[in-house]
This record gives sequence, C-alpha cells and structure tokens, in this order.
Amino acid sequence: VLHGFGATKIWVRPLALRLHEYGWQASTYGYQAFVGTIQARAEQLVSDIHKHYQATHQPLYLIGHSMGGIVA
Repeated sequence: VLHGFGATKIWVRPLALRLHEYGWQASTYGYQAFVGTIQARAEQLVSDIHKHYQATHQPLYLIGHSMGGIVA
C-alpha cells in the first residue's frame, strides 16, 4: 500500500491491517514524496518489486492513494 503526497507509510497502515484481517498479506511502502521526481520514485518501486519477486516468486498487487497511485 503506497501513501499519498505529504503522508508516510504509517498513514496507510490501517488499510494494510484491514486487508490482513481479510486474509491478504499486506504491507506498506514508504517513499520520499518531497524529494526527486515521480519518475524516480516509480523506478525505485520497480527495482524493489523485482527484488521481491526474485526472492519470493510471488506476485504483488499494488494499492496507491493519490500520488501513491501515480507512483504505482
């Protein structure tokens, strides 16, 4: 779960916890919304997704709020 502009991953933690209650393995993803470009944030996310997949071979589903949706 990716947060929006001006927020942190703590802001979307309640949503991740609710998804966990419904049986999903959910986690939050933090990025610096005030530093760099959206393109740079998206490239970092892609890199992190590749690392996750190489380690687990499990797919990811992304949920983004506001700017987090753009980054995703």
